[in-house]
Amino acid sequence: MTGPKDPPRMFPEVVHTSGRSMAPLIRERSLVLYVREEPPRPAPGDIVVFRRDGQLVAHRLIGFRGTGAGAEFREKGDNTLRAFWMPMSALAGRAVELRFGEARRSLEADPSDRRLRLLTRWSAAEADLVELYLRLTGRTAAFRALKWILLPGAAVAVPLRRMLFRFLLGVYHRRETGAGPAALGTVLDCFRTIFRTGSGTPPALGEVEDWSRVLDLAGSLGILPALTLFSGGDGAAGAVPAQAQAHVRRTSYRAALNHDSAMKALAAIDSALSGITPYAVLKGPFLYEALYRNLFPREYEDIDILAPRGSVKAAVAALETAGYRPAGSRLSLAFLRAGHFHIALDTDRPGWPRIELHWALVDRANLHRIPDSECIARISVCRAGNARFGVLAPEDELIYLCLHASKHGVMNGAALRRGCGAAWFCRPESGNRLTWFADIGLFLDRNMESLDWQAIGERARRWNVTEAVVECLKVLAILAPDSMASEALTRLGETPADSKPRARKAGMDRAPARFLDWAMRMNPVLLIRPVRLLLSWSLFFPSPARLRGYHRFTSAWLLPWFYSVHPIHMAARLLGLARQP
Repeated sequence: MTGPKDPPRMFPEVVHTSGRSMAPLIRERSLVLYVREEPPRPAPGDIVVFRRDGQLVAHRLIGFRGTGAGAEFREKGDNTLRAFWMPMSALAGRAVELRFGEARRSLEADPSDRRLRLLTRWSAAEADLVELYLRLTGRTAAFRALKWILLPGAAVAVPLRRMLFRFLLGVYHRRETGAGPAALGTVLDCFRTIFRTGSGTPPALGEVEDWSRVLDLAGSLGILPALTLFSGGDGAAGAVPAQAQAHVRRTSYRAALNHDSAMKALAAIDSALSGITPYAVLKGPFLYEALYRNLFPREYEDIDILAPRGSVKAAVAALETAGYRPAGSRLSLAFLRAGHFHIALDTDRPGWPRIELHWALVDRANLHRIPDSECIARISVCRAGNARFGVLAPEDELIYLCLHASKHGVMNGAALRRGCGAAWFCRPESGNRLTWFADIGLFLDRNMESLDWQAIGERARRWNVTEAVVECLKVLAILAPDSMASEALTRLGETPADSKPRARKAGMDRAPARFLDWAMRMNPVLLIRPVRLLLSWSLFFPSPARLRGYHRFTSAWLLPWFYSVHPIHMAARLLGLARQP
C-alpha cells in the first residue's frame, strides 16, 4: 500500500463488502482503492478496509474503545443493522476511491460535513437500538413479542431510511470517466481470444496507456483472469506492464484457491445430501471443472445448488451437519421460502464459499413456464477430482445459462433491435458480464455436436423462453464472432446475428443509446432503475405473442379475456398466491 502523500496505487485490490452490506454506495464486485496510514487511525465516518475471516471487507467506522493492545474499532455496513467490534490489528487501511467499470467515486469526505456527521450518528444509533432489541428479546417471551409490534413500523421506516441514506451518501462525489476505445478494445479482444484457435498479441494491446482502466473494466465484467491468455506471451510480455501482470496473477491465484475450497466444501455437501434429496450444482465449480480447467481460473463467489421445492427443509437440516447454517432469522427464511426462489447459507469453515440453495431455476418476475421438477428428474452425476456432485442435463444447462445472462442483461433485446455494437454490450451499465457469455460460448464449443438441438428448441418453446435464449446467442455472436453462437442459432432455426450495427442516422443512433443508459442507471428520484418499471409493465401487459406463449392459447378472440385476467394472475404469482399456469 502507499502512504497518504504518495500517488494512488495504480491497481486496487478487490475488497469484499459482504454482499450488499454497503449498498447503495458500494455495489457487489466493486473495486475499492485504499491506503494504509501509520498509525492506522481513521476518523469515525470514514470507510475502512479490514480483514475478517481471511477476506478484505469495506465498512463504515462508527466508533472506538479501549487503548493500547486492547483498542478496538466499531464497524457497520450502511445496509446492515448490526455493528461489530474488531481489534485494531485487523484494520488494513482507509478507503479512498470506488471503481465500478467506468464509474469513479471518491470515498473521502470532509469530516466536518453535516451529512457525514448525521450519517455516522444515525448508523451508531441504529446499531445501539438493534443491540438493545437483541438483549431484550433474549430474556423472556414477553420481550420476544416485540417483533410483532415493530414490524408495522419497519414497513414504514425501511423506505424512508433508503431515501435518507441516498440523500446522505451524496457527500461522496461521483464522476464518470470513459474507459476509452483502447481499454475497451483490449478487454473485448481478450474476451474474443478465448474462442480463437490461433495466438498473438491483440491489436489494441500496445495502444493502452492507462492499464488501471483496463483492469477495472475487466474486473467489473468478470474476465480479469482471462488476461493471462495474452499477458504472459512472448509477443505481449513487453507490452503489458509487470505490475498489471502481477495483479492478474494475484487475482487468478485467489480464484484458484477459492475453487480449491469450493471442491472441499462440495465433498461435504454431497456427503450430507446423498440419500436425502437429489440436487444439482449450477454454474460455479461445475463450469470451472468442465470448461475452464485448462484455460484460466474462473471467478465465482458462492455455490448455487438446485434441490426439489419439497426437500428444502430437509436439505437445510442436512447442510447444517456439513457446517452450513441459514443466513437470517426464522421469519425471514419463512418469507423467502414463500416468496423467493433461493435462500443463502453461511459457514464458519475458513475459505469455504457460501451456498445459495435454489428450489427454482429463476424467480417469479417473468413469463417463463419452467418445470423445475422436470429438470431435477434429468440430473446426472459429475465427478471432478475427489468431489462428486449432481449437474443438470446438458440441454437444460444451456437454457439455464442463457436465462441467467438474460435476467441481468434486460435491455439486450432493445439494444439488438437498435443495432448496437459489441461496445454497448461490454459496458457495465448494460447489466452484462462477459463471464456469463464466456460460459455459454465455451459450453457450446465443448458440447455442440452432442447436444440434442431438437430437444432444446422444443423445451425453449414449451417453457416460453425462446426469445431469451435467441437474444443471448445473438449477443454472443456479436461479442465473439469466432464462437459457435451463429452455428447454434442456425441449428435452432434462427437467423445468425449480424456482427455490425445497422446503418442509422447519427441523431437517431445517439437517442437510443442515451435511452438505454438512462434506463439501466439507478435513478435518484425513483430509487430504482427505470428499467424495472418498464419490466413491470411488460410483465402485466406483455405482447400478444408472449401472452399466448405463457397461457398457451392460439385463438385471437381469447386475447381480450387473457389481457383482462393476466394482470390479476401475475400479481398473485408475484405475491406467492398463485403458480405458473
